[in-house]
Amino acid sequence: MRSVLWWFAAFCTVAVSSYAQSQTQAICPSRPGVYALKDSRWIELPTARAEKEKRRTGLPFHGVVIAVYSAQSSTLSLESNAPFCASGVSVGSTFFLGRANEKKNSREVKVATYSAFINAYSFDIDKNQSVAIDQKRDENGTFVLQSHKLASGQYILFMQQGTSLSSIPAAFDFYIP
Repeated sequence: MRSVLWWFAAFCTVAVSSYAQSQTQAICPSRPGVYALKDSRWIELPTARAEKEKRRTGLPFHGVVIAVYSAQSSTLSLESNAPFCASGVSVGSTFFLGRANEKKNSREVKVATYSAFINAYSFDIDKNQSVAIDQKRDENGTFVLQSHKLASGQYILFMQQGTSLSSIPAAFDFYIP
């Protein structure tokens, strides 16, 4: 009976220690940035800067804006269900996830519509490239983001701050193998 109790106590200690360690690692870093959980640790997402933007005119005086990102692939590989977090981000920020169209030497995402009359973007990822992402803000003001079962491909995570845009918002990139 004693050996059974000893094994049970040892099992509980390991289980509680393991749970406590996973809870500690799941806390988003306090340093400002956007992170993804990879191999039980937070990795800062690389910043993605649009190399250029293409404007395609559709209806008279209206069109779409395509953000073009250099390189055929991001440098960061993640699992399809990796959680994300963002620290030090302004209240009122919103995150959008887009799956990029892969070209020979670049990645492209239709990110907005525009009007020649007001010279401003209406940020809206094309419905064929938009990917659902759950986002909430915890009690510490940290954003917690989650997308489920992402397909293999290149992704751009956009962070929109405010409502009026005159350029493509800040973005971060990664890929799912």
